[in-house]
Amino acid sequence: MEKFYRVFVLRKKNGFAYFFIDLSAKNSKEAKEKAKDIWYRDHTSHAFQITVKPLKTVVLSENVFSRYDEYDL
Repeated sequence: MEKFYRVFVLRKKNGFAYFFIDLSAKNSKEAKEKAKDIWYRDHTSHAFQITVKPLKTVVLSENVFSRYDEYDL
């Protein structure tokens, strides 16, 4: 059974900025790998400090990176 995870990524290029993505995966390791694949598909900058947290709520949008400071989380 897949669960939902929120994966945080730090980008250092052009100033520090955190991004996050919500995805479904079997476990946190798989969620991290999925996030890395999506990140490097869409970004040229390196992903630092990749952190995975399980979500307890329903995810409305997944598989898209969003900038953390644009949301009140």
